[in-house]
Amino acid sequence: MNEKFFYAIISAIIVVGGIGIGAIYYHSVSSASSTALPQQTSLTLVVTSENYYNNTTGTQPAFYILEPNGSLASASNINLPSHKLISITIVDYDGQGTEANIFADTTSNITNYANVTGTVGGVEYYYNNTNINSSLSNNVSNNITVSGGMLISKVPWVGNSTGGYDLAHTFTILSNGKVILNLPSPGDSIIHANIYINQTGTYTWQCYVPCGSATNGWGGAMATAGWMAGQVTVS
Repeated sequence: MNEKFFYAIISAIIVVGGIGIGAIYYHSVSSASSTALPQQTSLTLVVTSENYYNNTTGTQPAFYILEPNGSLASASNINLPSHKLISITIVDYDGQGTEANIFADTTSNITNYANVTGTVGGVEYYYNNTNINSSLSNNVSNNITVSGGMLISKVPWVGNSTGGYDLAHTFTILSNGKVILNLPSPGDSIIHANIYINQTGTYTWQCYVPCGSATNGWGGAMATAGWMAGQVTVS
């Protein structure tokens, strides 16, 4: 993708988030260090797919933090404030699309990860996906059409009974094994939500779509900090 075009897209996203959604964005000073990033009341994450992992695995998907200067930083350690409104946007360039194995099974009951959890109102704004008109409006309850997108509490099931959820990744924060935030991200889409985290501490974040290496998809990026997993510090 042309670099200038990429930054233009990101700028447009921030404008949409700040005006169309009514989200609150705060100025923050950032650092490229993955271990000393500042607290962020406005957090934009970017998911890309063609990231070199190693000679054996090849490429893997990864989450990055989009910094105010337009650069991408590791998402291995994310610092957030407690008791403040936090605006989160996820720009997902990974077109993984329909995920047939995101449903209840004997090991993970992964259906839950198609749901929006822990956000203000229990919803997220969903933009830019080609399924938004054909599938979303018919498969998601309590959705509200907004300019350029839709307000959802769950991503849609697409296809027939052997299909799957329109889901590429999740950004999921856990506390002692309990999900306190789950933002499902359809492929090639933009999602946005507002959250509060009112308990300080150190948490883990994890993608719960098995999108890594190994036969079960839980290797490689899924098991590596800064790729599909990491730490969230709330203070």
